[in-house]
Amino acid sequence: MVNNKKALWAPDIIKESNGIACGDVLLINAYRNEGKLIFSYYGNSCNVASKVANYLQDVFSGKEEREILENVERLRCGRYTEEEQWINVLSTRRMGCVESPVELLYKTIMENALCEITDREKSILACDACVSTKPINWRPAKSGESKVGLHEIACELKKMDNPVECKIQKLGLCNLTIKDQKDFVLRFEHISDKDFKLIKKLRLAVLLFNNANKYNLALDKRVEELAIKQIVSLNVANEEIKKVNKYIRNTNLHIDSVKGGKTNQFYPEGVYRTHMDFDYLSTDFGDAFKLISYLINERQFKLVVGGSVPFSLKVLASMDKDEVLTGHIHLEKILQNRYQVVIDINMGGFPLGRTGIIQCDKKNKIEIEDLVCITVAHLFKHEHAFMKDINDLYYLLSSEELNKEVLVQKLKKYELINLFSVVYQFLKKRDVTRNEYRV
Repeated sequence: MVNNKKALWAPDIIKESNGIACGDVLLINAYRNEGKLIFSYYGNSCNVASKVANYLQDVFSGKEEREILENVERLRCGRYTEEEQWINVLSTRRMGCVESPVELLYKTIMENALCEITDREKSILACDACVSTKPINWRPAKSGESKVGLHEIACELKKMDNPVECKIQKLGLCNLTIKDQKDFVLRFEHISDKDFKLIKKLRLAVLLFNNANKYNLALDKRVEELAIKQIVSLNVANEEIKKVNKYIRNTNLHIDSVKGGKTNQFYPEGVYRTHMDFDYLSTDFGDAFKLISYLINERQFKLVVGGSVPFSLKVLASMDKDEVLTGHIHLEKILQNRYQVVIDINMGGFPLGRTGIIQCDKKNKIEIEDLVCITVAHLFKHEHAFMKDINDLYYLLSSEELNKEVLVQKLKKYELINLFSVVYQFLKKRDVTRNEYRV
């Protein structure tokens, strides 16, 4: 049994080993603080794995992350200090049990690494509140400091471009030119296994399904079936969400839906906007915990485990205040033994990645201009700039509810002008934006 006297109550990282040689389970909890990594092991494991885990925790937890990584890499190569010769002895008889806690710590660092530790590009979590373990937001640049400009952003995007992915992505745009429609049929009437995997990776199935119906274009049956499955799954999930929304209204909770759950209201009838999670933003923690209690005790939701952090609290910088306490929790429910409903409740504010947080207005609602800012930030959050987010922006920017002046003010407030300019110029170049913005 691993000594968990130093167990962490609210870690940012939870990782489970793929299996110890003796068949036991070993997990690690960790969080970062000013460049230091604090971690603890827990679970049931053999004496050898437990002894090594306890050693790593006692000696290295709380040290600078780079120092921990250097020592872990040293241990992985079998280079032991005089004080660690007992590990060398154990490894000759129980190599797998010695390696398990070492590898678990190594993967925890590398798969959630800060940018200064590794140059390896990492995919950020799908969850929008549980952002990567990179700093959630950076304070605005002080006077005299350089800021990232549009040119730098464009250069970075160009380096990341993949010609095949770009050609497939653009055909998911909600408005297609005549040439695009011809390319659509040539590419998607019959697709290869490789392209099908790429379509799934880029979350394009429903977007292509929408365009096939809108322009009466041929679409490979596999893509059509995948899209229909996602639409059916969303419709089933929506029946549960209707009950959740009714509870929020009836109990007068200061909670509003965010992202996909709100953006799809701006889509025209017959055009589908599927999404994996249902995001909510609560003005205060009290209302959030009332909703959490309802979901767990009355709707049989459970914590999402095995992926991202199921619950966390963070103190973030705010444009209006020095610091704001925020939190989030992931809950899930399986319907009809096959359809997953994931609810992500954000408390205190909705994170904008690097630039800050967005909070509800005085009526405890998310305004459409805020929704645009959230979507812009989310578009540049992942490894890929997903076309579904660009389509979201197209419909949001086309809405009569949008106040252009208010939007520009908020884009400036959250320092999103450069990012907004990139996507706006993309839409404008393809003549699919109806409003003029001078940003």
